[in-house]
Amino acid sequence: MTKVSISTCHICIEELEYNPNKIQKKCCSTKAFICNECWDKLKENEIKVCPLCKENIQVKQEIKVKKDISCNLRINSTICKTITILVAFEFLGFCVLNLIVYGLHSKNTTFKKEMNYLYLKPIFLISCFMTGVLSYYLSIFLACVIYDSFKNCYHKLKLRISTS
Repeated sequence: MTKVSISTCHICIEELEYNPNKIQKKCCSTKAFICNECWDKLKENEIKVCPLCKENIQVKQEIKVKKDISCNLRINSTICKTITILVAFEFLGFCVLNLIVYGLHSKNTTFKKEMNYLYLKPIFLISCFMTGVLSYYLSIFLACVIYDSFKNCYHKLKLRISTS
């Protein structure tokens, strides 16, 4: 059976029910009561001394570990996004270069022989990436040009209809 006590928090001045075994504040436990929520706020605000008994507040290492983990997660997320973008550019370039080689390979060799020769060259991977980046930005540029030209045609057509 858990023991439940009722007391007034000396920080928020609220009367609360609490389990004495689960109270985080370990200093001056018999003299005064500070609820866990207020105690956490004191530690978050980097208050180093208990406001009641003036003893040093023991900050556990868990809080610092949690901050480090969240920082690592943010860094890992950024690294994953960057790697994903790089791989996407590489794959796009790979597909485009395969299409180009397929269209341009000579009648003397087969497409498979041409690609097997190219796959072994380190420059092929670099050119895949460069082609991927170029293809991506070129497609965005063309999409903008096409959108802009259709928008201009629409406005011209709208003007002709309204003046008729």
